[in-house]
Amino acid sequence: MVRGCVVLLVIVLLIDPSDMMLHLKMPFFALVMLLWLYRQVWVSSQIRRERDRRLNRSVWIATLVVALVIPSIWTLIGIISANVHSGDTPFGLLKTFLFFLIVPVLISERIDLMAIIEKSSVLVAVITFLLVAASLISPQLLIGLLFFIMDHRNGIITPDRNVFGLGLGEFYYSTCPIMIFPFSRHCWTMMEGRAGCRIGAATLCVFFGSALLLTGARANILAALCLLFFFVLRRIRKSAGWATALMIGVLMVTAAAVTVVPRAVNPREGSNAIKLGHIHSYEEEFNERPSVLLWGEGANSAFYSEGFKAWTTVTEVTYLELVRIFGLPMAALLCAGLVWVASRLFIRGALATGLAFVAYLGIASSNPLLLNSMGFLVVGAAYVHAQRCAEAERQQNTEHGVWAKAPPLSVASDF
Repeated sequence: MVRGCVVLLVIVLLIDPSDMMLHLKMPFFALVMLLWLYRQVWVSSQIRRERDRRLNRSVWIATLVVALVIPSIWTLIGIISANVHSGDTPFGLLKTFLFFLIVPVLISERIDLMAIIEKSSVLVAVITFLLVAASLISPQLLIGLLFFIMDHRNGIITPDRNVFGLGLGEFYYSTCPIMIFPFSRHCWTMMEGRAGCRIGAATLCVFFGSALLLTGARANILAALCLLFFFVLRRIRKSAGWATALMIGVLMVTAAAVTVVPRAVNPREGSNAIKLGHIHSYEEEFNERPSVLLWGEGANSAFYSEGFKAWTTVTEVTYLELVRIFGLPMAALLCAGLVWVASRLFIRGALATGLAFVAYLGIASSNPLLLNSMGFLVVGAAYVHAQRCAEAERQQNTEHGVWAKAPPLSVASDF
């Protein structure tokens, strides 16, 4: 029951990330939490003891600090320092961070949210292909979809955008970066999996890779290319050795530096010019108000950005936005937590998920993908996925009699 509601929550978030079409995001999240609390109260004592073992004090402290304490403090700071330019959602940050409460639900119910996200991402790919098909079949239909999607703040459609010279346009649905996770998974299976799985994995790799390409977003395309290059070089290194892999890697990097990178970082391109305007405005904001670097401006606060030529409460330069809202010390702690989650994925052997998570964080540096409900679900899913890998490792070592030689890692020590 809880797992089914989590699946529905993910689908709602993927289809309507702004919550302006269906208005079901918070109701489904509340339903997940209520069902979970009900099961926590009414389950049998044996199951409760097993869950208590997995959900100990350290997990609760970390979850409550991230989901409630931090956003509450900076929401209060934002309310105290509010002015005429502040946004109209003073509790928006608190609502966003609340989604991190999904972590104890996933751990106690043994729900692999990362697998759900990977499978559900096919919906975003289908939406992308449908938008492309609409642009080819009927320009009038595309215009209608354009206004509908942009009015509900769920994406951007620019058929004439030509960032890499491919002439494909931009069909950017807001949750399209999430496709980097199934893309990484199927790339890994195509290169490393069993022979019988490789054809299907290659098909799905092309499916999600094509969808990422059609989004027209530089960050999506560059992240997908980097992942593909990594898995190709890893395969070459295993079959032909380090020398061959290094030589081919140098050739790939050189070719990318000559062809792809100059187009991606062109400062005259519209999107890049806006981001550079944001960065310059952040620099001015920090110089004029040094105290911002200590405790930030708080949630819902606004500043004037040269990128938008207007006051704004959020930009696409996510990590500088973290500094502006939370201050440098807290922003550094939040980023350190993200790095810790990524490192745990690699340590536990979840290579495909770890690389996809790093790629997602890289995409988030130039897109507002982190400080929203989907971003916190991704972070929670990545952490729980690392925990599942750790638990599987412990069980395997126990079955082979290895665990008697070393104490097991608890959930608390891993969090």
